[in-house]
Amino acid sequence: MASTKAGTTKSTKTTKKTATKKAKAPAKKATPPAKKAAGRASKMEGPGGALERFRAICMGFPEATEVEAWGHPTFRVRDKIFAAMGGENGVGSFGVKTTFEMQAGLVATDPRFTIAKYVGKHGWINVRLDEPNDGPIDWNEVRALVTGSYKMIAPKALAARVDD
Repeated sequence: MASTKAGTTKSTKTTKKTATKKAKAPAKKATPPAKKAAGRASKMEGPGGALERFRAICMGFPEATEVEAWGHPTFRVRDKIFAAMGGENGVGSFGVKTTFEMQAGLVATDPRFTIAKYVGKHGWINVRLDEPNDGPIDWNEVRALVTGSYKMIAPKALAARVDD
């Protein structure tokens, strides 16, 4: 019996029918990692081994992990995404979180930067990697963007261990 506000008592017993329904609920299973599609590695690789270089930058941060999600590599710290690599219509790109001010400035001044679908409202941007007119990838710029994103997402103690 459980006490209510008015001082009366109310029954808290579970009926047999309710207990049976609860028992029949299937346990959630962990989904096995998706198998890599043939040829996708080369598509994701991007220009000049971009995926490997991007991965090296991302995995250099404390407690960074790589998880494939939505068919693309995502880089996380304590299960929170701080960077991802992907592409659309055959054009490679990566995504990171920025401040709203930086997002607005980058998108307004450089055609390589776009507001990310779905998460752009939280400050995320996509950076195009391999359009012919873009020139070579500036890996110092990539490192700075990824570092900023990591420091925004990571717990304070881990972010403090990272130099700008």
